[in-house]
Amino acid sequence: VAPSGDDARGDGSVSMPFRTISHAIEVAAARGVATGRVHAVAVSRGTYDERVVLENGVSVYGQFDAAARWAR
Repeated sequence: VAPSGDDARGDGSVSMPFRTISHAIEVAAARGVATGRVHAVAVSRGTYDERVVLENGVSVYGQFDAAARWAR
């Protein structure tokens, strides 16, 4: 997830991140159900004006910097 991302065109990858944390959690939860594995959401530095609801099977990690090749 990055402030420069796009929920409509992004795929959640490093090169095409989502814009909102809540959308990323929703997609990660769906992928987890489909694959039976735990999924993670990496959040880049920035301001996210949204309400976040966590889902079972999804981990959320912060302190990434998308502008610095997702360095931590």
